[in-house]
Amino acid sequence: MISTGRPYTGIKSILTELGLQDQADQYAICFGGALVQTTDGRIINLRPLAYKSYLKLEAPTKMQQLHFQAVTRERIYTANRNISRYTVYESLITQQEIFYRTPSEMPKSSLIKAMIIDEESKINLLLGNWSAFAPLEKEINFCQSSPNYIEANALGVK
Repeated sequence: MISTGRPYTGIKSILTELGLQDQADQYAICFGGALVQTTDGRIINLRPLAYKSYLKLEAPTKMQQLHFQAVTRERIYTANRNISRYTVYESLITQQEIFYRTPSEMPKSSLIKAMIIDEESKINLLLGNWSAFAPLEKEINFCQSSPNYIEANALGVK
């Protein structure tokens, strides 16, 4: 079994290399536990990020001029016209296309996680002044997965 913060699309090649792809009795834990599925695609458990939580995250990231993206099983969405190089990198390693969408154009039912994704110095400043995000900890689990990423999942997903 593979357990990762990446989407399933980002581990397909590893599963194929290991001979675990397309099997009903092999499992993958993706998005930090937000999605558990068999490698043949049957979803066992899915804990999506609520659209209202996405909106609560998007507003302060925009005010602080941070790059922000939301992720579904198949795509990366960003409301930033100036797409971050980290978003491009994520797209490459996860094999997901990037789509520009305003918050009102976002898919409302398929969001799995969101990411604040920016320069390490900006992430450090944000962590030093977390006040805009602290109230959201009642409904969102935050995890700094790298110096450039703060991931946001539904509460209970680590």
